[in-house]
Amino acid sequence: MDGATALYDSRFTNDDVHYAVTMLNQELCEVDTTLPLNAILRSAIQMASQRITAVYPDFFTADPWQLPTFALCLCSITPTSNNQSLLRYAILGDCFIDIYPPAGAPQTYSDARFAQISQRNKERIAALDKNSPHYQSSVLAIYQDARKTLNTPSGYWIGSFDERGLDHMITGEVLLHPDTHIALYSDGVMKDITGDSLFDCYGGQVAPVLAHLTKRITHGGSGAQEVLKKQDDASAIVLRVEPSSHS
Repeated sequence: MDGATALYDSRFTNDDVHYAVTMLNQELCEVDTTLPLNAILRSAIQMASQRITAVYPDFFTADPWQLPTFALCLCSITPTSNNQSLLRYAILGDCFIDIYPPAGAPQTYSDARFAQISQRNKERIAALDKNSPHYQSSVLAIYQDARKTLNTPSGYWIGSFDERGLDHMITGEVLLHPDTHIALYSDGVMKDITGDSLFDCYGGQVAPVLAHLTKRITHGGSGAQEVLKKQDDASAIVLRVEPSSHS
């Protein structure tokens, strides 16, 4: 999960986005995981919203683009026949799933719709005069303009506490062989990496991926940071599919 950059001042806590996404993450750990992925997320959002409004009744009384949003990827893995497993996934926003089978090329699943709006933002920012005293405020305005299109057909779909994006998640199924490796991660993990995915960057080798994740998440990055961010969220999990004990 990746909490979206706060483009407006927090109204209730030091960081409303971090607070809300932390509540959601906690509820995801408690929800019934036998439900479909869409229902898991919907249930967690509703429970988190109840917890938040119990403390701050007016937390969600603002325009949708001023409220906390988030990107995430969810997956479930179920054993099937022939010693294989079925992975079901759901993605919203700039989070990714890499699948590296024991034989063959890595596959990456992501939300290309969000990549398109990110590219438009970068192009608009690149056209600005960096020496202008209004550069930072102009960059902020570009991000705010894009945020106002959230969860609309002409904009982009993202996680929000009004649940509007849930019916537009990128979903699918993949059949997995034993010893397949899977990585789920937010875009902050890709800082300082060239390439379109973790496994692709490291040639499908798992050890350097784990080393990168350990360094990236534990110690963070250095050098020039993305505009408006001190440090991007970096969350990840790497799984290995083992042979099923079922016949």
